[in-house]
Amino acid sequence: MEKQKLEKKLKLLLVEDSLDKSEFKEIADYVRKASDEKAYVELAVDVKSGLEKIEKTKYDLVVTDLGLPQKPGYTGEELVKPECEKAFKKYVSPLIEKQKEKEESSLSDSISKLFESSERIAAE
Repeated sequence: MEKQKLEKKLKLLLVEDSLDKSEFKEIADYVRKASDEKAYVELAVDVKSGLEKIEKTKYDLVVTDLGLPQKPGYTGEELVKPECEKAFKKYVSPLIEKQKEKEESSLSDSISKLFESSERIAAE
């Protein structure tokens, strides 16, 4: 009897406050199709619910909006696991600092999202 190799599903958590259910479903469907149905995508709408989900489930990847409105006591950095802290400090912290500098200098421009919800990506 041959042992069947179980393929691991990629577990992805998307922490985003401005998606409606249809937009989330579209993103989740795209990720599943792009991964040949080997991905599981879950949504958290704020840092607090993201942390609660991370405590219950081990995710392979957490994608978060840096501009989430924060609950008192949460900064968003809590979503970063200790083994990822070095990368967070190298890549994300400078973006946060630049954003703070822009806000302090009262510039109206800000870091925009990588894509607009109206843009559609064809998974083919």
